[in-house]
Amino acid sequence: MTRTASIMGAALLLLLVFAATQLAAQYRSKSNVTMILNEEMYSIPGKEVAIQRAKYPAGWVGERHHHTGDIFVYVLEGTFVVDVDGEDRVVIRPGEVYHEAVNKVMQARNGSAKEDVKVILFQVGDKGKPRVIVED
Repeated sequence: MTRTASIMGAALLLLLVFAATQLAAQYRSKSNVTMILNEEMYSIPGKEVAIQRAKYPAGWVGERHHHTGDIFVYVLEGTFVVDVDGEDRVVIRPGEVYHEAVNKVMQARNGSAKEDVKVILFQVGDKGKPRVIVED
C-alpha cells in the first residue's frame, strides 16, 4: 500500500467517525422535553419535584447517565427502553410506568426506528441540585 493510499484511508476513517458522531448528536438534539412543573415540595423540606413531557424521535438513543433522585417514566405512546448497567433490559409500553434506579448508570432509547416515543417524567430530588448526571 502506498503512502498516499494510507493517508486517504486514514482520512476516510476520520470522516466516517465524524459523521457517526454528528448523526448521534442529531438524534439527541431532536428530543423535545418540556417542563410542566418544577416546584419545592411542601411536605419534604429541601426536596423538589419536576414533571416533564418528552418526545424522543425514532431511533433516538440517550446518553449514559444516572439520576440523583427517584424518577418515574409513564409511556404515553411508543416504546421506551431502559438499559441499567448489570441488569436486564426493560421495555415500557403505553400505559405502563417504570421506576428508574437512583444513582445507577443507565441509558434510555426509543424502542422504534420508525415512530416517536412520548413519555411523562416525574422526578423528586434535592432542591437546586442536578437531576441527571451524564457519564463519561
